[in-house]
Amino acid sequence: MKIEGNIVYLDMEGGFWGIIASNGEKFVPINALPDDLKMDGQPVTADVEPVQMLGVTMWGEHVKVNSIDRKN
Repeated sequence: MKIEGNIVYLDMEGGFWGIIASNGEKFVPINALPDDLKMDGQPVTADVEPVQMLGVTMWGEHVKVNSIDRKN
């Protein structure tokens, strides 16, 4: 699934990076984001796939990020 949105850092449950899509949906990447995109508010486009898993971050849908790029 393709999404457009912004990177966010959430200082809860130990702190983690997420993506808030332009439609308001929230996503929690299960794989690490590239360091150069770890900026709160950074606009991105990403190709993700939903992952069924239990986690401590009860904030959004867990996804595997297949590709992610800075949005111009």
